[in-house]
Amino acid sequence: MPKEKESPKVSVIIPAYNSASSLEYSVKSALVQDYSNIEIIIVNDGSTDETPIIAQGIAHKNKTVKVVNQENRGLGEARNSGTASATGDYIIFLDSDDMLLPWSISEMIDVAEKGKADIIIGKMLETSRPAEEYNRLTGEARVNSAARKLPDGFEDLLYMKVLPSAHAKLYRSALVKNERFSRIRHAEDLEYNLRIFKKTKKIYVLDSPVVEIYALTSGSMMRSAYNDKKHEELQILHDLVKKCDGSKKETRRKAYAASIFFHSIGLIRMLYNDKEATEKYAGDYKQLKRYIKKYSHSVLFDKKALASQRKYALVAAVSVAAMLKMMDAAEKKATTR
Repeated sequence: MPKEKESPKVSVIIPAYNSASSLEYSVKSALVQDYSNIEIIIVNDGSTDETPIIAQGIAHKNKTVKVVNQENRGLGEARNSGTASATGDYIIFLDSDDMLLPWSISEMIDVAEKGKADIIIGKMLETSRPAEEYNRLTGEARVNSAARKLPDGFEDLLYMKVLPSAHAKLYRSALVKNERFSRIRHAEDLEYNLRIFKKTKKIYVLDSPVVEIYALTSGSMMRSAYNDKKHEELQILHDLVKKCDGSKKETRRKAYAASIFFHSIGLIRMLYNDKEATEKYAGDYKQLKRYIKKYSHSVLFDKKALASQRKYALVAAVSVAAMLKMMDAAEKKATTR
């Protein structure tokens, strides 16, 4: 009788920096998966609180958990260390304030194996009450997710139809083992996934249920201030501009243009209402305005662009300042409802 094939191994990589308040519930969500062939790698990124003690305590009680200790080098480098230590056929990056639903890995693996996929993308629920939402969702009847293959996942990533974060994604190890998150301290997920998604068309998306709980803190729920970390994202935009202007394929140029337009808006909005930051990063502000103006026409007439992008492109083609005022007004209206 032929030997039954062993299920693929999944490495769950959890970077942790001063995560004493949340690490245990994050790791527990990986430990209680209904899929058994997993390893959990906690990367202690130079924490100064009790994170190392908590991590070692969890590892001591669970043979599937191992701890990697390093000096503080940031989220991207912590993920790189975890990837280097991973022995799984697939990799999931889980932040130390996130939780996986108990069936997340089994559903993603099922789709990955049946479709011979390189990347599986699950949906993400953002909540300020992670434990409460986790208990509610796990208490409801499980509904198997439907899955669809993306014809061009890289293009969807550029159009922001797929979130650029590393959250809620299952990666085949062979695809990412020799790839590294860059040393930038902001938007490292975007830069990473732009490289990864371009390498494969074997990408599937799950429509439901939510496969990861993303625990928003009060600080992350608000728009961040523009700083040196945000400034680093301009390099990503510069690279996208080069690829956009140098692309010989019109459909790809339009997708690059939409990405540049969208991310430029996100950055310039951080500067718009901050006079001090605008003065400090005056060059950035001017460059972002140029990008928005330059690519607004392409986005405006691009039927693949998101409706919100095309609406803002219409106004930006005339005045970037008017577009920013319109966006601020819409945000204030939404918060007063």
